[in-house]
Amino acid sequence: MSKSTIQELRTGDHISWKTKRFPYMIRHHAIVVAAKDGTLFKVIHVRVDSNGNSSARSKGCSRRFFDLCCTGINESFVVSEDIIDLNEKASKQKLLRYDYALEECKDPFEVIQKAKRKLGKFDFHILNNNCEHFALWCKTGNKVSYQAELARNLLSLLLLSLLLLLISIT
Repeated sequence: MSKSTIQELRTGDHISWKTKRFPYMIRHHAIVVAAKDGTLFKVIHVRVDSNGNSSARSKGCSRRFFDLCCTGINESFVVSEDIIDLNEKASKQKLLRYDYALEECKDPFEVIQKAKRKLGKFDFHILNNNCEHFALWCKTGNKVSYQAELARNLLSLLLLSLLLLLISIT
């Protein structure tokens, strides 16, 4: 992974940028489809469905956890192809491009085709099926989220610490 300038981005790249809600913890991941004009890029990514489809809450998240970590409690998600201005993200060094060895990743055409086949409703789950899972799967075929793994590990440590504290008090 490397900080990236807009000029370095290529079709099929896996990129991410810091989120507004948790800029030091959570990154939003996407696949670059094409450069459009200057700093505008067509990307495919997982996002909140802005068409008013808000019937489903993310599965597996308690309401309080979802309120804290996600965009809302009654939102559904889609895989969408959007044009995004990446200038601010690149200029503030928020934009990362993930580098893979050739044998680890799909060729750009296949990456884009995999992403396009998933356009539409997305069964979002903060720990098991999020934007990082999607982008990594498109790029490498592996459905992994390092952010989710870190969150799981931190939560496990917290619970273990709490348990040890309770045991030591009794």
